[in-house]
Amino acid sequence: MFDQHAVRFLEFLQAAGMKYWQVCPLGPTGYGDSPYQCFSAFAGNTYLVDLAALVPFDLLDDDDLAPLAALSADRTDYGAIYHLKPRLLESAYTRFKAQRPALPYGDFTAFCQKNADWLDAYAYFRALKDHFNGLAWWEWPPEARDFARAKKSPLRHVLQEPQ
Repeated sequence: MFDQHAVRFLEFLQAAGMKYWQVCPLGPTGYGDSPYQCFSAFAGNTYLVDLAALVPFDLLDDDDLAPLAALSADRTDYGAIYHLKPRLLESAYTRFKAQRPALPYGDFTAFCQKNADWLDAYAYFRALKDHFNGLAWWEWPPEARDFARAKKSPLRHVLQEPQ
């Protein structure tokens, strides 16, 4: 997770005279959590979101984070994170929509508009993936496998969240 510990590590690298830090791809992973099997070359991996950073903006509270804090600090429990993180991010987003707090990350609507060329297709893909219970895209009904056809599918209206 990119939190204060990652910042300290980067400061250490800089102090040691390092100019580069090679990392694995940071996209959202699928089955097996391999960083080399990302669902998107543009989207970030939600596992790396520092949820504690959302607490000061009242998008989450310490009680929300308690299940994550209870996980082992010595090993990564991807199964637990897989079940916990989406629920917490959804909760934070619900509060964000209701409160629209000023955040230091930039304007959300502007981000969505600027990145619409990949974000719309990716969001719809993830919604379909959830709708089909995690099945691989080639196991979906034919009308949902191709983005151009899927945009015309009745599922588009079922999965689309009203703004």
